[in-house]
Amino acid sequence: MVTNSVTQSANDDYPLLQSYHHSSESLPSKKKVLGIAILAVFTVIITDSITSKHIQSTFQSFLEWTANNLLVGFFAYIAVYALATILFVPGSILTLGGGFIFGHAAGSLWVGVLIGSGAVFIGASLGAIGSFLVGRYLVRDWVENFLVQKYPLVRALDGGEYGCLSFHSICNCFF
Repeated sequence: MVTNSVTQSANDDYPLLQSYHHSSESLPSKKKVLGIAILAVFTVIITDSITSKHIQSTFQSFLEWTANNLLVGFFAYIAVYALATILFVPGSILTLGGGFIFGHAAGSLWVGVLIGSGAVFIGASLGAIGSFLVGRYLVRDWVENFLVQKYPLVRALDGGEYGCLSFHSICNCFF
């Protein structure tokens, strides 16, 4: 009962939230297609990591190419690392490989690790921004329909009346 009053008062205070609480609305076809495509990519990545490891060998080939083309490889490395971050591909091979390959290409391990660390930092940051944008604009409706309608705690946090205080309290429990 408490969550219904919180949700109701949030809808009264924030009329823009009313449009997000309609579970009967279906997702537009573009978002459905994108969701199916993302699910397919995840399925392929997980299946490949268990079986043939073609993706891993592709990353190793990319790292070798980066060593041969240092300047262009630096920017390509950033783009691939950002894409890998968005697609939840484990970055350990790229991170360690980047330091090693840039170290080999630069002629000095320390200079290469510095270049590789910069590329990893920029790529991971761009990937995090990309993940935020995907979550904010592409899958937000699905997450809201799934989480907000199903779990009362998330519904109360989404309500906005005590959301900030509640979220702060939950975070303090874990950190």
